[in-house]
Amino acid sequence: SDAAMTDLGKSSQQPIDGSLAHLFGDGANSIINAYWLEALENLEKPTSKMLIRQLNPRCPMGFDPNASPNQSKKLASPAGSSQGKKGTLLAYVREQKQRFPDKVILTKVGEFYEAYGIDAILLIEHCGLNSM
Repeated sequence: SDAAMTDLGKSSQQPIDGSLAHLFGDGANSIINAYWLEALENLEKPTSKMLIRQLNPRCPMGFDPNASPNQSKKLASPAGSSQGKKGTLLAYVREQKQRFPDKVILTKVGEFYEAYGIDAILLIEHCGLNSM
């Protein structure tokens, strides 16, 4: 909720890092659960930190399927482009993230598991996985 996001941001010891401002800063209008703010503030690996700029505040997972590694956060896709069509894998994963906003969602696709957005960044940071 917006209230929880505001309270979490205010209770933080330090101001929100510039790379996170587009997700949790004043006027961000983000639907990403504020639960993830502290985890993102504490990222240490350069690869994980670099991926923050690709997160989309208009998606509960922070996932923007149109983002590229060199894309500036100012060029993020419009809200509608990251919605995913009903009945697709992306729509299913987004629905699960809305139901369980404070959980990391792993989805088995064939022989592999996939994670998107913030969940993928946390797996890169803490489990040593490589970004794709």
